[in-house]
Amino acid sequence: MPRAFRWHSTQMVQCIFLVGACFSCRMQENPQSGARVSGAADKSEATETLQRLLAASLATTTAAFPESLLACSPEYAASSGLVLVDYSILGVAIDGDSAVGTAEVVSVARDTEDSLPGQTVRSVGVRRDTLEWSLIRNSNGRWGVCGYAKGAVDFVQLWDDSTVNWRPKGETMARLRSLVDSARTGQN
Repeated sequence: MPRAFRWHSTQMVQCIFLVGACFSCRMQENPQSGARVSGAADKSEATETLQRLLAASLATTTAAFPESLLACSPEYAASSGLVLVDYSILGVAIDGDSAVGTAEVVSVARDTEDSLPGQTVRSVGVRRDTLEWSLIRNSNGRWGVCGYAKGAVDFVQLWDDSTVNWRPKGETMARLRSLVDSARTGQN
């Protein structure tokens, strides 16, 4: 064999190690089935989970929220709730069994606690925010969202009662519903 094609045993071991390391970076074991899945499939599954969470959180959603999307409960109360009308997932970054998902969200109101006990301040207005969520792989090997968006932001559905203090004063549920409809059709 020509000298240029001879490999010493240490060179062979280094080559095998590098090929194995590169392969393991792209492949991950699915705990549910024990099968190996690609990083791209893993990212797709995590992105799908975030997409389902956001779709279920839209102000126009009437179905019950699917608790199966949650991998863990928040350890604290949300500091605010947005009335979500649109979203666009910007990306998901996977790191082993955890991930961070980012999305741009469009909301038409923000609920915060009032200084009066049991009261909510609802500030009406179209706003865009970029939010991040932590995702983890649950015990079934599926991706789930862990807690609220960073900054303790949650989503709320449309509701109106005597505990809502509207901002600016004079805003109404009818006006809020109008904003929801116009934001959905791109007229805002």
